[in-house]
Amino acid sequence: MLLVAVCTVACGGTAAGVGRGSMTATVDGVAWRATGVGSVLTLDGGAATVAVLGYTPIAAGSQQADRDKPQLEILFTGGEPVPGTYDIAATPRLTVMYMPDRTSGYGADSGEVRIAHIDSHSVDGSFAFVAKLAPSGPDTVTVTDGEFSVSLGP
Repeated sequence: MLLVAVCTVACGGTAAGVGRGSMTATVDGVAWRATGVGSVLTLDGGAATVAVLGYTPIAAGSQQADRDKPQLEILFTGGEPVPGTYDIAATPRLTVMYMPDRTSGYGADSGEVRIAHIDSHSVDGSFAFVAKLAPSGPDTVTVTDGEFSVSLGP
């Protein structure tokens, strides 16, 4: 969410709002549940970026992420996605990251994200992927049974 706010100011764009929801997954065999947020950022060129983030708030009701806890980020750049299944390796405008803590990040290089429903108010879908420790491994993380349901507005 901070990325969207910073980029909105730095990139000269406008955000359509940030909405709440949920995100769940199984990460290396362990169940994970987080607050989910969604947003749409439109840059000056008119191309939208849709962000779906899963994080643990610092405190109840806070919109700030506890960066010592796992976070997951799904970004569609260059336009809003439509319902369908997106192969992570074959979709250049799709980025999926898993950050177990503030010191490391894993970038997905295989798997898929499925958009079941999207409109101006919300987006729902699922995901599964294998990600390598950035920048080039060798450690990996396997994320399965992922689901998200977030609103895209205030």
